[in-house]
Amino acid sequence: MQLIKATFACLVCLLTFTKAHAEILFHGDWANYIGPFYDETGWKNGKPLGKPTKVDGWTDFTAFWPGKPAPHLWIFNTSHAPERIQLEKDLTSPHQGVVARFEVRSGDHRRAHSGERAEMYKMLGDDYQKLPVTKQSGREFYAISVKVSKDWLPPKAEGADKWHVKWGSFMQLHSPNAFNSPPALMFTAGSKFALEMNAGELMQFVSNSRAGKKEFRKKDNQSFSFENGRLNRGQWVQFILDVLWTEDNSGHVKVYRRNHNEKNFKTMLQLSKIPTLQTTKHIPTDLVSCPSCSIDNIVHYWRVGYYRSTSPKQTNVLWLGPVVRGTDFDEVANAAFGASGLIVD
Repeated sequence: MQLIKATFACLVCLLTFTKAHAEILFHGDWANYIGPFYDETGWKNGKPLGKPTKVDGWTDFTAFWPGKPAPHLWIFNTSHAPERIQLEKDLTSPHQGVVARFEVRSGDHRRAHSGERAEMYKMLGDDYQKLPVTKQSGREFYAISVKVSKDWLPPKAEGADKWHVKWGSFMQLHSPNAFNSPPALMFTAGSKFALEMNAGELMQFVSNSRAGKKEFRKKDNQSFSFENGRLNRGQWVQFILDVLWTEDNSGHVKVYRRNHNEKNFKTMLQLSKIPTLQTTKHIPTDLVSCPSCSIDNIVHYWRVGYYRSTSPKQTNVLWLGPVVRGTDFDEVANAAFGASGLIVD
């Protein structure tokens, strides 16, 4: 009997210890930005990093006033015009609070950059430091809710000079800048919701059908369909990402979905024994070979909003609720959506 009691006591201690170490690493509550980013008098909630050029017509902005910012915010805003990213109160959203509205129009691109975008990027944590993603990040959970407009159209394909590729991401794990590569992982909204990945060793011998031979270059993205990829235009959809960050084949990705007014989550995708971060031996990142390779340029980081392939004469609008990053499923669900739920298949 004493042994049983001691075993039970140890189990309780273990569960308590485990729960105590579950934490919210990032709670991107849009309400913390204190009103709209812009109004008729100009930029109200940030400081430009530089003046827009006559060529590009835009710049990135820090998303808070000069001085010590509040933690758990996105640091930068990259958008073409004042109205592209706005904050709104939406009582129909899962958290029944402030959400961010992202709008991308034809021509919202920067010279020497592909696609069109309106995004926030780089997380700021408790210690006022940027929160990148590395293999030391281990296993994490991310929660995000998204609503696409009722008149939503999927992005169009790029031209022949860019191999007719087509994409539309509302949450992407950006490649280390030094790699100049597509995202390691991204949630996409096109004709359906899906996930794309480009992780592991970036450089491979890839068949070039036009040249009729193989060439050594960066590999293409791999797309994964969801069990239910329906957009549910005009309604909120909640996603939770369960991921183990690795550069080798020991990682995993699981995606769960809950629709508006549903209590429980359903499994959309399960991938195991895969890499989830990018790595390569063929692109130097040491400061001698790459003077611009500061720590910021050799780590993965998150971007949210909408980033799409060039789509002439087309406007896309979507809304995002708080993006929450943590180490426990229930905690990120409660923080992002106001309620957790069971996983049912």
